[in-house]
Amino acid sequence: GLPRPRISPGKMPRDAAAFGEEDFLLPSHDDSSAVSSSAGSPLHREGTQVEFPASIEDVVVVVAARNREGMQLLRQGDLQEALELLNQAQALLDAWEEPDESSAGQQALAAARADTLSNLGVYHRRRGERELAIRCLSQGLRLHRAAGARRRVLVAAHLNLAACHLEAQSPALALQHASAAVDLGGHVVAAPELGGDDSPEGEQGEPERPPVEVPQADDYAMLAVAYHKVAEAYEGLRDWGKATFAYMQAYEVVRHSLGPQHRLTKSFERSSRCPSHLSAPTTALACPSPPRSARSAAPGGRRLPQIQRPRSQRSTGAPPAQAYELTKELFPSWPPESANREERRWYALARRETS
Repeated sequence: GLPRPRISPGKMPRDAAAFGEEDFLLPSHDDSSAVSSSAGSPLHREGTQVEFPASIEDVVVVVAARNREGMQLLRQGDLQEALELLNQAQALLDAWEEPDESSAGQQALAAARADTLSNLGVYHRRRGERELAIRCLSQGLRLHRAAGARRRVLVAAHLNLAACHLEAQSPALALQHASAAVDLGGHVVAAPELGGDDSPEGEQGEPERPPVEVPQADDYAMLAVAYHKVAEAYEGLRDWGKATFAYMQAYEVVRHSLGPQHRLTKSFERSSRCPSHLSAPTTALACPSPPRSARSAAPGGRRLPQIQRPRSQRSTGAPPAQAYELTKELFPSWPPESANREERRWYALARRETS
């Protein structure tokens, strides 16, 4: 097994806290990249002009496109342009007032709102606005659950919240979301062995279940980040043993599942919390053999003082064992001399019954 890294109390090092920090943004529910051309009247919101789609399907497609473009700009560091696109997506969702009777339409709208709120939470976190970030991410997580989001989406949502709570110095709340991410990420990775997909609840009675997807590198990467967030949370709670174990689990995932050349593995190995920095303890230390004489060990031929050794005394043998007997003289008289007549009668009756 791996040696346990020694964790010293104190502030979390930046190299440990930044592990996987910029690697994952929320996966989208909709993978469609085409934007519908059917549009109605323009919509204005805070100086932003948006072409309003004519159907719920078009709303979902346009919102997905705005989210995708906005998060790409966020990765590039263009926060203002990213916010404008995310505001456009939110404006489209807020302005859609026509109720949709179908469950599929309601689920699609909930998923689009969840994506937009979660991405706005990531934006506010980049701006250092933690309270707004946590509020948006929490609302997004609730909508993701209501929309029946895949476990992959829920893992990313929990990781975003765990990171925000860690930055806000709330390790207990961070531990809740990081542990949920570990549990969900484990189900995603183990889906082929379990014979199910990565949906949070496999509904019984469905005519067709989605095919089982082979776990991708990003799935293992998110699981490693989840273990790392668990370790950071335990470290914030000053539970050093559990923090060490979680760091070891994170390293096992990146080393065995992603390989030594993956960027996340290299990032973790540069971290001060990586177990690989400590060498494995050896069972026997190679020590030099003691010198045969004091002259060979002492420089300049000096001798150590002679110490008189005690003479060994020969054993003369132990005395023969004797029998150990208990006589009546060693015990007080029974019944006690102070016993009255009635007590003596009871003692006599007891003696007759036991004899």
